[in-house]
Amino acid sequence: MSAVVAGVPPQVLLGLAVVVVVVLTRLRARPIRPRLVILPIVLIVAGIAVLLPAVMATSAFHLVDALVLTIDVALSVGLGWVRGASVQLHAADDAVWSRYTVVTVALWAVSIVLRFALGLVGDNFGAAAVVTTGPVLFFLGVTLLVQNIVVRRRASRL
Repeated sequence: MSAVVAGVPPQVLLGLAVVVVVVLTRLRARPIRPRLVILPIVLIVAGIAVLLPAVMATSAFHLVDALVLTIDVALSVGLGWVRGASVQLHAADDAVWSRYTVVTVALWAVSIVLRFALGLVGDNFGAAAVVTTGPVLFFLGVTLLVQNIVVRRRASRL
């Protein structure tokens, strides 16, 4: 197992583990609760805690770094919004219930592939490693927060 993860930053492995747990737990219908925003906020704070010291230690921040981060923000927000729109909602037992659909799961796969591809492209164009792998937890938190906000807004209309 250690040969498989050798060289993979721990925040990337943690991010993948979070996605797997989120997807598996949301495949079954569950009531929407106010705590829906807790995990994304924790991930954003953890991502900043990892990213900020690494950025401060970097000797230079280039245009390619800013471009990769900007694209990452756009992908995180956009895919979070689309995933949030794809979650199935229904009202029952005085609550609104949510459940991931096949489309939601496929969109998570697309999110992972695009994030990986962006890291590779950024690396090929000289983006700092801190930019291509460092913000994984931060952007995972952003995309989940946007997704959950969309789900909550949709649920409030039921």
